[in-house]
Amino acid sequence: QIFKYANSNKVGIPVRLLDFLNFQKNINVGVYEFHLSYQESMQGNFLNTTKLIKSSDHISIHLPDYLPGNRIIDPVSDDKEIRSESRSLISNIVSFAEIISDKISKSVPIVGSFSQTNNRPKQVILDDIFSFLEEKEFNKYNILPQWLPVYAWYFGGAVKLDLFNSLDDINYIVKNNKSICLDLCHLSLSANYAGADWRDWYKLLMYNSPHLHLADAEGSDGEGLQLGEGNIGNFQKFLNLDGMKIIEVWQAHFNDGEGFLKALSILEEGRKV
Repeated sequence: QIFKYANSNKVGIPVRLLDFLNFQKNINVGVYEFHLSYQESMQGNFLNTTKLIKSSDHISIHLPDYLPGNRIIDPVSDDKEIRSESRSLISNIVSFAEIISDKISKSVPIVGSFSQTNNRPKQVILDDIFSFLEEKEFNKYNILPQWLPVYAWYFGGAVKLDLFNSLDDINYIVKNNKSICLDLCHLSLSANYAGADWRDWYKLLMYNSPHLHLADAEGSDGEGLQLGEGNIGNFQKFLNLDGMKIIEVWQAHFNDGEGFLKALSILEEGRKV
C-alpha cells in the first residue's frame, strides 16, 4: 500500500548502482535517484543497470561531489583540470540519462551540487553556472543545481558555502526563471542560518523547483533528520507538486532501507489525517 501511494506521488529513494536491484525488490516504489561516485560516473556499467529499469519507472541521477584527489566538482572552475574533468564527468552522466530516458520515455533529471564561487561575484558565478548548464550539449537535459546548506560536510567536516543558500540566490533564481532541485532540509538549514523562515523562502522558490529532496532539519546544521522530527514537521503539502521527491534521510539505507520505509509510512499515514 505505501509503495503504491509513493509511486502515485512520485516519492522515491536514492540508490547506488550496486544496491539498485536489492532496493528495487524490497522497496518497489518505481521512483529512484541514482547517486553516483566518480568511478561509477566514468566507468559504470550503465547498460547492465539500465536493463533492470522498468519502462514505468521514474528515474533521476545525482552527480558525485568529488573528483579524484578530494577536489570538488566544478564545471566553471578557473582551474583548467578541474573544469575539464568536471565537464567530462557530466557528459558521461548525460549519456547515462539519455539511455534511461530512451527506455522510460520520460525526462531524467540530473542533480548536482555546484558550490564553488571561485572568488567571483555571485551574479557572475551564477551566470557562468547556468550558461554552462544551458550549453547546446546539455540544454535538452534537466540538469538542476541543488539548494545547499551554509555548512556542508565536505572532506569529513563542515565547510562554509556561499552559493545556492541565501536570499540573494533566491532573487537571482526567481528573477531569471531558473530551475533547481529544492532540498527542503538544506532550505530549512540555510534559512535558519539567515534568521529567516524557511516557509517564506519556500513560497518564493516553489515554482522554480521541479525536483525535491525530502528530509527534516534542525537549526543551521542538523541535517538529514527523519520526516517529522525537525523544523519542517509535516511534509504532506509537498506531495502535491508534480515532480519527483526523493527521500534523503541520513543513513536511511541501513538495514535494507529501514529509514526509507519509515519515511514512506509517515507520508502514507499523513494522508489519512
